[in-house]
Amino acid sequence: MQTPNSHNPSHPLPAGAERLDVFMARANAQYYATHPLLSDFVTAPELSQVFGELLGAWAVAVWQSMGSPTRLILAEAGPGRGTLMADALRVITHLVPAMAHAIDVHLVETSPLMRAAQAQALQPYCTPLWHSHLETLPNAPLILLANEFLDALPIRQFVCPPTTGWQERYVHNGACIYPPCPAPPLPEGRKF
Repeated sequence: MQTPNSHNPSHPLPAGAERLDVFMARANAQYYATHPLLSDFVTAPELSQVFGELLGAWAVAVWQSMGSPTRLILAEAGPGRGTLMADALRVITHLVPAMAHAIDVHLVETSPLMRAAQAQALQPYCTPLWHSHLETLPNAPLILLANEFLDALPIRQFVCPPTTGWQERYVHNGACIYPPCPAPPLPEGRKF
């Protein structure tokens, strides 16, 4: 697989080496496509409804601070079985019916198995709209929940041992390798 790379061209990568974020995105997609729904780990919303209910109460406060718009996208990225969103909507519906009427629920999820579970969990509250990418969420007032999504988000990883300079983590034959690379870009005005 050809991957984007920022390594020093004078140190070629071994054939088949993948940048960490590319490797993790592929591994995550394969995992979620082949494993039964959350069969080998538990997330906070599955342990207690309190987590989702607190996020629902937080969403009410945020909606009110936004001026209580009459249309609101309540979105969740990586919504698992839909438990967190169902718990949040239960609180919103109970506490502030006007907000519940303003909400359009959007879920960022690619797995057909997860989408089916989410539809069932959210059936008492709404019919969600699904997206495969965050970029396709509508341009409207938005509150975004992303509990587990951020934990599993593929990242690029750079290290800078004092004796060798900047290196970027790649995966090759199941092991990490660290080819030299330029310093990673930082937001404007930031320095190492």
